[in-house]
Amino acid sequence: MVRQKELNLENMSDDVDRYFIVNDFDRPCPRLIAYMCDDGNLRYVNRDVRQRCGSQGISSDNICLSMFGFRLNSGHFTQVEDSSATYSDGHPRPWQGLTQFSIESIL
Repeated sequence: MVRQKELNLENMSDDVDRYFIVNDFDRPCPRLIAYMCDDGNLRYVNRDVRQRCGSQGISSDNICLSMFGFRLNSGHFTQVEDSSATYSDGHPRPWQGLTQFSIESIL
């Protein structure tokens, strides 16, 4: 099992474009959000997913949460528009989870 470094909540940005759903096989939901760290690497935000999956499956073909219509304010995500995200084959990729949640709730 590959373990990823812990994320430091205080260092996580309120820039929604640093949060991603990675790969076509990751369900677009809060539990599977990855964060673009300052070192340029993506790490899953959820501790259990990060420990179980490590860095496996994190590719450079990423869709940021803003493409799912999310905005981030003071650690709270809110979907304010419909998803414009697409799979690699061009098909629409709808969001499949809560439309309001906090960073703390997905840790």
